[in-house]
Amino acid sequence: ARVKQGTQTAVIYALGYADTHRGKEAGESLLISYAIGRSLAAEPLVISQLVRVACNAISLGSLQQTVNRVAMPPQTLTQLQDVLRPMADREASGESFNRAFVGEELIGLASFDISPEKLQQALGNSPNDTNGLPKIGLKNLKADRQFFAATWDQVFAARKEPFPARLEADNIFGQRASEAKRHQYILTMLLLPALGKTTMLEAQDLAKLRLAQTAVALEQFRAASGNRYPDALAELSPKFLEAVPADPFDGQPLRYTKSGNGYTLQSIGPPGANEGQQKSLVFTVSNPPKPAPAAP
Repeated sequence: ARVKQGTQTAVIYALGYADTHRGKEAGESLLISYAIGRSLAAEPLVISQLVRVACNAISLGSLQQTVNRVAMPPQTLTQLQDVLRPMADREASGESFNRAFVGEELIGLASFDISPEKLQQALGNSPNDTNGLPKIGLKNLKADRQFFAATWDQVFAARKEPFPARLEADNIFGQRASEAKRHQYILTMLLLPALGKTTMLEAQDLAKLRLAQTAVALEQFRAASGNRYPDALAELSPKFLEAVPADPFDGQPLRYTKSGNGYTLQSIGPPGANEGQQKSLVFTVSNPPKPAPAAP
């Protein structure tokens, strides 16, 4: 909670500086907000990665508001790009969530080393609804453990794929949790369901980092082009971006629409509650102030 609060404090400073037309200080506060989330990148726990994802989302929201309020100097934009690029690359590689999943697998496997008597006692005191679980489940611990380990083998195999194919890992969690219930593998039933949407959240974070990367590149382009945004994202490459970032949800380039003095940048986002719908992720700039001149 304190890490998240630290990020929120940094973005409040960013918006305060933006409102007083101090673009350099606003950008430096954004750098701090991203650094706070990035401090969790190597922790081998899913909860740490979910907090990191939440921090990055807060930072993106602040970046959007900052760009709409103040023009950051070119040097600050370059600093932001230098930070965002490796963050997006790391998320695309899956390194942070892979470490977290290794940690979750090891913690889960350790549960199988507890004696059946202590496990039965723990399940009896669990806040989860375990009253209806048959005792036969604890007699299947060897098969349960093999099933649990095999599930992780499948998950890590799926996670070797780039997005959007990597999203299959979430389906594996769901399918294997259902199979565990059918076989009465009690520990697997308790351990897997909470992980069923983590890869989708990883994809959302990657999409938001790529939106941030592209938004900063658009400001770099505007500063170098007389207060003009490009007609297409392809104009950003190779000077401001190596290539137009792909949307992790469908593999297509991020959507960009120039509108008036601003633009809309979009990822299609994850599937919505209704079939055929998507929860799109949108970054909008409407009428930003003129860019700051480069330092001599």
